[in-house]
Amino acid sequence: MADHKPKKPTKMEELRIPDRVIVFLILSVLKDSAINGESEFGIAEKLKVPNFVIKPIITDLKEKSKMIETFTSQITNQLHYRILSLGEIAHNEMMDRYKYKSYIAPVAFEDYCKSVEEQSARLNLNIKMDDINAICKQRGLHLSDDFKMELKTLVTNRRPFLIYGPPGNGKTAITEVLHNLLNYTIYIPYSIYLNGDIYPFFIDGVHESLDASIDKETLKTYDNRWIYAKPPKIVVCTNSSVEYFDMRGLILPPQVIANLGMMIIDDFGRNPPRNPNQKSSIEILNRFITLFESEADVLELANGRARFPVKERIVLSSNMKMDDILDQAFRRRLPFNLATFNPPTDVAEKIFVDTSKKLGSQQSDAELKELFTVFEGLYKKNNLSVPGSDARDMLTYIRSTKDVPDPLTITKQDLERAFGKRYDVIKENVNMF
Repeated sequence: MADHKPKKPTKMEELRIPDRVIVFLILSVLKDSAINGESEFGIAEKLKVPNFVIKPIITDLKEKSKMIETFTSQITNQLHYRILSLGEIAHNEMMDRYKYKSYIAPVAFEDYCKSVEEQSARLNLNIKMDDINAICKQRGLHLSDDFKMELKTLVTNRRPFLIYGPPGNGKTAITEVLHNLLNYTIYIPYSIYLNGDIYPFFIDGVHESLDASIDKETLKTYDNRWIYAKPPKIVVCTNSSVEYFDMRGLILPPQVIANLGMMIIDDFGRNPPRNPNQKSSIEILNRFITLFESEADVLELANGRARFPVKERIVLSSNMKMDDILDQAFRRRLPFNLATFNPPTDVAEKIFVDTSKKLGSQQSDAELKELFTVFEGLYKKNNLSVPGSDARDMLTYIRSTKDVPDPLTITKQDLERAFGKRYDVIKENVNMF
């Protein structure tokens, strides 16, 4: 488990968020529970805070503000609370203000920043070559020892780096390997309270919760407003311009959400530029110059600005040439890079043989190696080399033309037909470099 375990609050002051936020969340719970209401413990469980911390606020809402009342539930035969008309009016006004649809109490921004800094200081990776070999074997990747050593260096060093090369040579698979090498766990908040607003942080599908793996006794001892999780991975796609890294209302940008994990800017250099006279890669790098150096980013909010920690591994992935992405000045600022070019013949042959077997071929290694010679010859005849993914793509096409579940039998004619179908794509990809 991660070393930094958020301490469970023992009093309202330790939440470090205004009482009115807790009032809003209590009213949200009771409004949604309608006539059935909710018990004090039920409210606390949904807010993920101890009931004795919020008990004074619940009492005040009932006795002074007259926004809620108590009754005996016919379902549980216990004392429950339900919302009154004054409470509904107040809740509607607060919902217009906060626009927060969860019940879970947010974490104070200062506590979030402190936690990220403390966790980051403890996340010293001790990557071994055996770890890389195991992941490559699991994913069916054939990488040279020198290339694996480069990966080890890149993931151990938390500096941003560039992966570049022609399409079809495993850049996406390599980023998966790098992410899988982040062999630690972290704590992240459900949401953050900052400058009067509540910013959702946890994103299902990006953050993978491990709370189910925590025993009940441990759950009692830490602040449940935080989630025990795996390091996140966020992929910023091609159609995202430089504005995507700024605040958009209450939506935190990817470089914040990816904290303590990995952010990948895919197809770097092909993102739409804001200024048509400037490369999009230069726009993004200009945006991130300070971030790369300080591991922090100052973001403009609706009511001010804030300095967020940015403690993740940032990967720029591109299928463009280095000269088309970076000028000399930016190469100095981005000294770590990894080129992925077409594999040598022995590696390409192994990819061909292994892929054939995975797709159901029962032909011998000798037969498959002979077929690879035919496969490679089709490229050489056209003055092309074999991209790493082409064996998979062409053999998958051949598999689709055969009867299933019959064993896959590959012929010279199959390879020639598949190459002809894909020739225009192959030629275009290779000509990019």
